[in-house]
Amino acid sequence: MSKTDIRVDAGGVWHVVGELSFETVPELFARAGRLDPDRSGLVVDLSGVTRANSAGLVLLLEWLNEGRRRHRAVHFRHLPDSLRNIARVSNAIDLLPLASAEETGAAAPQKAAMPAQKKAGVRRKKRKPRRWR
Repeated sequence: MSKTDIRVDAGGVWHVVGELSFETVPELFARAGRLDPDRSGLVVDLSGVTRANSAGLVLLLEWLNEGRRRHRAVHFRHLPDSLRNIARVSNAIDLLPLASAEETGAAAPQKAAMPAQKKAGVRRKKRKPRRWR
């Protein structure tokens, strides 16, 4: 049995389950080509991904490329932190169309709390620049 699988629900959403690694990505890419949706767009749910490395990011970018070639929109939801970090480090995070919080049913991310000094309006004393001799 494969370490990874794609399950398609009644709404046509692809649910990727298992790991996205150098061992599993080639087979998954080949299987995904046979699942060609008849819709104008595709949503890929990655909440079932247990482990991912850079091969997983390459797979997502290949699915995007294939979608563009076929004039279909591809969106990802529940992107695992490991893939998000790899995409961020490689400057590819902006290439990945992530489904919005409303589409995924997830809560919108909360803004970080401001430090107490800024809340109270406390200003820090500015330092004078050092002069080098």
